[in-house]
Amino acid sequence: MRKSFEAINFEMSNSCNLRCRFCTYHKRNEFSGKKLPLALYEKSLSQLIDNGFLFNAIRLDGNGEALTYGDSIIEAVKIGKKLQKRILIVTNGILLDMERAERLISAGIDHVIISCTGVSPDVYSLFQGSHFADIKQVDAQLQVLIRKVTDFVAMRDRMRKSVSIQMNYILADESQSSFFEYAKTFRAIGVDRIFVTPLQGDPQSPDYISGEELPGYQIRKSIGLIYCDAFYNTLTIYANGDVYPCCGPIIGCEEFAIGNIYETPITNILSSGKFIELEERMYGEIENIPMICNRCKTTFVRSINEI
Repeated sequence: MRKSFEAINFEMSNSCNLRCRFCTYHKRNEFSGKKLPLALYEKSLSQLIDNGFLFNAIRLDGNGEALTYGDSIIEAVKIGKKLQKRILIVTNGILLDMERAERLISAGIDHVIISCTGVSPDVYSLFQGSHFADIKQVDAQLQVLIRKVTDFVAMRDRMRKSVSIQMNYILADESQSSFFEYAKTFRAIGVDRIFVTPLQGDPQSPDYISGEELPGYQIRKSIGLIYCDAFYNTLTIYANGDVYPCCGPIIGCEEFAIGNIYETPITNILSSGKFIELEERMYGEIENIPMICNRCKTTFVRSINEI
């Protein structure tokens, strides 16, 4: 049984303040508004540590927007730092006002990841600004976000804290040509890293074909390798309590969940037959890995119109 992970992901809130058109959860009205109780978050972390599970970082991330957790997100950071873990948070940045930013820095946050695609309203309107009908509203939100990132970097430097600030950029056909302008803009502001992630689709859409035609299967078959970084290094716990042995969940594939911390202690879930069986399949023959893994297309660049 595996007892080490690079990071444990906790979705503290399954709410979002944006309605991005590319978001599968928004399109399916899957956001429940559920919030993971702070006491259960702390209890699960303590159970992992007390039972010898090793992990380097706690990542406050999920399908919802982390900052909709309110002031309790500061307490979540403090709990993680008390356990001497690196704490990362992923946000769209819209709720990152300067008071909250200062409190996050003071609480000991190590890494802040801000999701923003584009520095022009034409590009941003296809991604995080896609819920606006008026391009002027898109531009207004984008300018507010750029100013918040600028102020956050300045505050970090003024407080002389070693907080790493990263921008996340979604790579799709519509955003490829604007990436270098984006990189130049945020490099000048002073962010530390820019991470590019390919656009992900909906596994229940028609382009998610089945069988040996699946892209994930073809890639693994061609190189003779099953290894999945997400499966081996990540554990994700969602606000509804579901536990996934990767960065899931994927809509329509909820059976990949290995348990629920509202019902079962996290350590019991990780010693369960379901998790051990999945590990054995991931270590075995290519033909035996779960179909959900063959559906993964995270390495592909596609048009936003495909989803």
